[in-house]
Amino acid sequence: MTVVSIIKRAQFLARTNVGRQSGWIVELDGCPIGQLTDCVKTDMFWDSYAIAPIQGTDSSHLYNDELWNSAKFCFRIRESGEYANDAFCGGAPPFVKSGRILMRRLYLSPQYRSESLLVGMLSKLTRSRHRPG
Repeated sequence: MTVVSIIKRAQFLARTNVGRQSGWIVELDGCPIGQLTDCVKTDMFWDSYAIAPIQGTDSSHLYNDELWNSAKFCFRIRESGEYANDAFCGGAPPFVKSGRILMRRLYLSPQYRSESLLVGMLSKLTRSRHRPG
């Protein structure tokens, strides 16, 4: 990776809370079938996402507890196309409740130490700009 690409990716990760605010495409066997948006932190390690089918796909797969329980889905971030390889759902069946699903590890990690440091600095700057007063 070039220095410029590391800086751009770090900016993206900081701006989107390591991808959580960017939105995710849910794939089954390489085919996009749904999307996860509106990330809400629910616990130390868990985030809740609004789940919606992609128009023209079989939405029943998104509500199939066996597929969720056996981690058959892949999650691709909309903006950059990268995958979150270690993401999994939480709770107990039914996993999709009131149009939302609980997820863990659905984020992108910095790939380099320099990128990690940049993400940390940029995230702090962003938070300090948004603080009241």
